[in-house]
Amino acid sequence: DGPLRPEDAALCGNVIVGLAALDELSKALEIARQGLALAPADMELLTRAAVVAVEAGDDVFAGELLPKLPDTADTAVLKFRFHAARADWAEVVRIFENIAPLIPSADEPIISTTAKLAAIRIGVGDPGERRRQIATLADEAASDPRASIVVADFARREEMENIADASFKAALKHI
Repeated sequence: DGPLRPEDAALCGNVIVGLAALDELSKALEIARQGLALAPADMELLTRAAVVAVEAGDDVFAGELLPKLPDTADTAVLKFRFHAARADWAEVVRIFENIAPLIPSADEPIISTTAKLAAIRIGVGDPGERRRQIATLADEAASDPRASIVVADFARREEMENIADASFKAALKHI
């Protein structure tokens, strides 16, 4: 009863992480909601709740929490991942433009490739030009297996099977 003390909020955050690790996502979400009701401005609690909401597929809760998070390397990747998974291409491009300097070097190839694909998707209407730009990007991404898989998946959804197959093969060469 009353506001959470910082040590109580930290404990709540640890319970959320523990439950998530045990794959008890619905319980973790319940604890996150209860904790945030008492400590809505606690950044650690917000961050952990957002991670669990994204992992649990609770798009509404995640959509409420993500804008409240500061832009850090971890939260930038989380926000980007959330919107990319939902094919919210305009938001993917916007986030990338705002967070590019925060992206960890290990994640840069996959995130920049995804952002470039999103920009092509929303900015290139001509199917031939779209195919050409995706093929060029596939060549650029060929040195990174995760980026190549992203191109392969995207190209397959765009019904560009030859680009998808070539990108998948490029990824396999790195494994």
